[in-house]
Amino acid sequence: MKMQKWREFFITLISAAVSANVGTYLARTFELSWYMHGLVVTVLFLLCYGAAQKIAPSS
Repeated sequence: MKMQKWREFFITLISAAVSANVGTYLARTFELSWYMHGLVVTVLFLLCYGAAQKIAPSS
């Protein structure tokens, strides 16, 4: 059970880091406004989190 919590923590942490960096890069590249930046980061986080859940399924 404790390993499951650590797994969730690291999946969330990595997903947040990837989505924030890629979202900021896209926002700066395409000169998006702050609310579009937030939307891009949110969508990227959900995609990264879902992909991580599929790649590393719980045992």
